[in-house]
Amino acid sequence: MAGWLARAPRAALLELVSRIGFLARGVVYVSVGALALLAAFDLTPHAGGAVSAMASWGRWPAGVALIWLTATGLVGFATWRFLQAVFDADGHGHALRGLVVRAGQAVSGAAHAILAWSLFGLLDGLEDLNEAGDQDAAQSVAAAVLAWPHGDMLLIGSGGAILVFAVGSVCQGLFQAFAKRLGCSPVACRWAVSLARLGYVGRGLALAPMGVFLAEAGFDARAASARDFAGALQVVEDQPFGTLVLGLAAVGLIAFGLFAVFEAGFRRIVLDPAAW
Repeated sequence: MAGWLARAPRAALLELVSRIGFLARGVVYVSVGALALLAAFDLTPHAGGAVSAMASWGRWPAGVALIWLTATGLVGFATWRFLQAVFDADGHGHALRGLVVRAGQAVSGAAHAILAWSLFGLLDGLEDLNEAGDQDAAQSVAAAVLAWPHGDMLLIGSGGAILVFAVGSVCQGLFQAFAKRLGCSPVACRWAVSLARLGYVGRGLALAPMGVFLAEAGFDARAASARDFAGALQVVEDQPFGTLVLGLAAVGLIAFGLFAVFEAGFRRIVLDPAAW
């Protein structure tokens, strides 16, 4: 195995790692969306974030192995994101818009690397994970930030950034030409693009409440106003028509995950090691 790895072209290896990363990303989003959908139908007490959703797999046979493989795959996805950002693998260019997109790819890489680290940590203590702990952690971080000089402005800015990302995700779903980055038959691409549009819009709608609550914590200078992803969805569910909104967001997250799984097999991944 080690000999094969040594002989394999670097671009082919990185493409394989990237595709495994897309698959892992899909597993995470499908898990989060499925848990949210169960919560919308009152089949589970509450929705959960990525770590909580993956922790639910730990109760199943081979679940720990799935979590480990997903965490490893997310390292691959983070690597792909960093390569996109640094070497412009998607050809966004060096104009302002291209640099903004590439900066977003770098942030995405960092976020997925942190998630991978969290999942590896999850393997050491599945029994200690609970939703209250997640929410307490979110509020503890907010309280620590508020203690910094201008911490309220930092929370407001962070919440605003999440909102901008959420709006951008919705805009991507509505306007992006997804078929250009896929190598599949026209029929398969049509189905995949439909999944992508539903998924990106759903992801944006699911993330927006977290940005609102984080910004609110900054405006009010109250850490208790902060919510993690699951906590924000729970507040949404408690509103009039909240169950419907949560259900739609859940379907969108599942669609986003399924599109990521499709990308694992059919996304065009262009890597030029000579440029590195």
